[in-house]
Amino acid sequence: MALAISQSTYRFQKTLYKAACLVESDFTEARLFIYVDGKTGPAGNMMNSPWEQLLSPNPLFSVVDYTLKNDEWKMLTTHGVSYWQRLKVAGFETVVYRMAKKLMNKLPGWIFVKEVLIPNENELNIEIASSLALRGVKITDIKLGGLSDIENVKLDVDTTLIYDAVLPIMRKRVEQWVTISAVEITMELFKSYLKEQLNQFQLLTDGWEKVVEKSITTNRKLAVLVNSPANIKGQALSYVCRKNDIPLISSQHGVTIEISKEHRILHVEFDNSVADVMFSYNKKIVDIEKNTYFNKSRHYVVGMPKRLIRMKNTQTQDKSLPPIVYISTNLYRMGFSISKKTDYKNARNEQNLIMKVLARLPHKVRYKTYPEDNRRYADIDPVFNDVESADNIELFSAKVDMRYLISRHSIFVTTCATSTIGWPVMSDKPVVFINYRDTLPLTDEAYTSISKGIFMFNGDDKNFHSSLRDFLSQPIDVIER
Repeated sequence: MALAISQSTYRFQKTLYKAACLVESDFTEARLFIYVDGKTGPAGNMMNSPWEQLLSPNPLFSVVDYTLKNDEWKMLTTHGVSYWQRLKVAGFETVVYRMAKKLMNKLPGWIFVKEVLIPNENELNIEIASSLALRGVKITDIKLGGLSDIENVKLDVDTTLIYDAVLPIMRKRVEQWVTISAVEITMELFKSYLKEQLNQFQLLTDGWEKVVEKSITTNRKLAVLVNSPANIKGQALSYVCRKNDIPLISSQHGVTIEISKEHRILHVEFDNSVADVMFSYNKKIVDIEKNTYFNKSRHYVVGMPKRLIRMKNTQTQDKSLPPIVYISTNLYRMGFSISKKTDYKNARNEQNLIMKVLARLPHKVRYKTYPEDNRRYADIDPVFNDVESADNIELFSAKVDMRYLISRHSIFVTTCATSTIGWPVMSDKPVVFINYRDTLPLTDEAYTSISKGIFMFNGDDKNFHSSLRDFLSQPIDVIER
């Protein structure tokens, strides 16, 4: 629960940031807030800042609700990806994993001595579970059932003690950043948010206890294998596992922490803050995670998933498609992120790249959008207008993961130190990486190392656009050499 409180405090900084944008006149003069509703992702409606709550003390504040017309929002999909292509990426291990789960669920329980409970998946966890299944370990999906009404939750802890410890710290920070009239309402919102998170933690704990109890009665040796547990759902599961002496095991999902200069400030959201055991791709991430304040894991380096390694054998199949693909990582953050640039500046950066480089190439280019699950803005990304106005650029907005598109292109261009870079780098095809100083830059060590294997461009250099344009204007076969 202490970790859930720490993480809740960190995440409330988004609201604190918005409160810090207000001035005294916002609490005395007329203000209108247009609240937008429409189709969104699994996290619900994220399109609105909390102005309705923050400016509630202002008697001249009013709200108008607006619902988007003819609205639609799509989720990540494999639509348009052939079964054969998905199978090539997934590999033998995934086939074993899927079949083992179905078969083992039908076999009598007494034949199994060990069992691994899996609430969700990632690439490495699938391969681990597949290997265990071949050794006779039962693989079982677990899911939370219907949860009780959060209003009826009874906390197991004294919230007064928590508030006494946490609220003075938060008040000091709030008073440092927000205008006087916003202090009390911001503190009220924090206390309300913290209470909501504590109730949610208790609700999830009660739910996981019911799920885990069913497996405990089997008397089998149990373990939980989970993906990305560093959230309140994973923290509740970890708490239940700890009470029942069940090890909670997780594995690395993508290459990010070990190459990103800015992700290291997110220690409270690292998976090793929750898991008892972490399986990692490399020693570098282990060294980083071991030095975090919240580390509680035993760490093992097991290498990267075979799915990534199989990218090397992916040849370009369709020569009619654009040979160059720009893999956008432009995910808007609504004013609060670990990047030093605003969404507006990031959009301008992207537009400059399109108009000054991609649109002026002698080659056809595909612009692959970032497949965001959760909608940030009601508007269509203004960047798309620039893409569609260019004669040589094709907009690919289908929410298909890049791993399934590696075989369709010859040269990959991307930016930002995110897990996206893993798929093209492992393809053994030419990769052009743009490193921006203020937008998810590579660490100095990663920059030096990665520069030896791919084409590196600094997005802050004076002649960046012309240099990149000249390089990509070369014949494709010259770049491929």
